[in-house]
Amino acid sequence: MDPLDPMTLEAIPERSVYVLSPRDLGPDDQGALQAEAAAATMLHADEREVALRGLVEFLRMPQHAQNLIAATGRPEMPSILVTANSQRLATVYSVDRVSALMRAMLDAGTCQVALWAEARTTHTSMFDIILHVEGSDPADWRNATVRCEKGIETGPLANGAALRWSTLPAISSILEKSIPRST
Repeated sequence: MDPLDPMTLEAIPERSVYVLSPRDLGPDDQGALQAEAAAATMLHADEREVALRGLVEFLRMPQHAQNLIAATGRPEMPSILVTANSQRLATVYSVDRVSALMRAMLDAGTCQVALWAEARTTHTSMFDIILHVEGSDPADWRNATVRCEKGIETGPLANGAALRWSTLPAISSILEKSIPRST
């Protein structure tokens, strides 16, 4: 196991990590169809679209996502849900479905952090902030760079220039404590 893996470093509590295959995160179209059918008999046509859109998208979410949102929801602050290797979900959702899924998760009171590796995403319009991080090894984090591609208008990342993590005190102080220097 990698000694700098966040799980090894106990930076992420084990109870907060779920390892799922992409097929376990696919949409539940059957649940959405049932909600639409029920609404057709219970709501007037003019109120159906608005009242139903959010419910249908929530029910279309994979069961794991529904359960996680229900279990972590807090009225005082949004839950932060991180999806590592988001590029692997590209085979599960069509391009037109990704935006609807993200909107439903945001509307359910979550803050989404999607981590993309191996390939850049084309789904940039749905994210408020996009950061591009480049580095070779976690132990060499001081030389890794971060560049804001979208969404940060003030502060050191606002101009879009690539900055080393070591030049950002708020980040470097955390990484300095979390990732031991290699000898």
